[in-house]
Amino acid sequence: MLPKLRFMKKSKTKKPIIMMKNKNEDNIYYRVLYTDDHIKKHYERKYSSSYMTISGEWSDNFWKDGFRAIEEYNLECFEGTFTKSAREYFIEIAKTKSSPHDEWSKNEKILATEIVGVYAFNNPQDTLDFGFGPHSNKNIYVQFEGKYLRDAVEDNGVQVIMIKILGEWDETEFIQKFKLTMPKY
Repeated sequence: MLPKLRFMKKSKTKKPIIMMKNKNEDNIYYRVLYTDDHIKKHYERKYSSSYMTISGEWSDNFWKDGFRAIEEYNLECFEGTFTKSAREYFIEIAKTKSSPHDEWSKNEKILATEIVGVYAFNNPQDTLDFGFGPHSNKNIYVQFEGKYLRDAVEDNGVQVIMIKILGEWDETEFIQKFKLTMPKY
């Protein structure tokens, strides 16, 4: 059984404030690939990320305010900048649910929370900390040049469009390459 789906709180403004504190001047970012699906898409050069938690703003628009015109579901939300197809999938899938508390399948969450670009970090240590754990023996760590879009919810997290891969490593190689501190999990 899947866990209950969490919803983020609705932002107080019509559009979220997009901070730029995590932007790297050299446009170099780091990403960890930790699921088979992430890894497969990466090698197919289909770079994407999904937030996996339905936007609180979208949830409120649909279940509290009643279904509204698709244009009233902002692509810029607290959680990130979503794709138009994610917004369309959200509405399509939400229509099949009786309440915001109904469970969503993993695939439904992936489709309804896809962001523009990918989630990444502005430094190797936070990337390792995010991906490290008992499951991390298959992780692939990527350094890339990217076009910054906005800060992400995670500390030192960013939402960026991948431009050019600069390197790929398994976890041990990544730790050695950047002389990182082994996190505790």
